[in-house]
Parts: sequence; C-alpha cells; structure tokens
Amino acid sequence: MIELHATSRSALGLSRELQPPRTDISHNPAKGGTRGYPVWFRTHVLTTANTFGREAAADTHNVNGRSIVKWESRITPHRMTGGQEKSAQVGMD
Repeated sequence: MIELHATSRSALGLSRELQPPRTDISHNPAKGGTRGYPVWFRTHVLTTANTFGREAAADTHNVNGRSIVKWESRITPHRMTGGQEKSAQVGMD
C-alpha cells in the first residue's frame, strides 16, 4: 500500500512523504467511527436541539437526527467491552 502510494506520488512528480499516514487519530463518528461522539459534544448538540429543534441541530452539527433522539434518553455512551463477556458489572453498565 505505502509502496503504491510512493510510486503514484513519484509518477506525478511530487516529493516523497517522510511521515506515514497516522492511525492513532480516531475516525469521524458521523462516518461510522468506532468511538462515538464525546459526552461534551452530545451535551452541546442537545442544548442546540432544545433551543432550535432537532433538525436544525442535526444540520448545524452534522449529526444524525436519530442520534439526538437516542441521546435524549441516554447521554453517556455504552461501555466498550471488546466483545468479551465480563464476570462482574463494572461502572454504570
């Protein structure tokens, strides 16, 4: 993959890249990211939704309207367990 990228850049006459693509940056939740939106952002969107309505808040903050409806009932995200059963409950979940 990286070799193909370097070859295509060379063919275009561009210089080589010294830094590989970063993988530690989390993906945009609006595009199917795995971590979801942070609680502070959810609170901000809900404040906007209470003031201007759900559709306006969804358009303003680029989120799904259904997400806003879900956040009204539960603002804290579910705990990520990594697909493994837990022997005891931990935290709020």
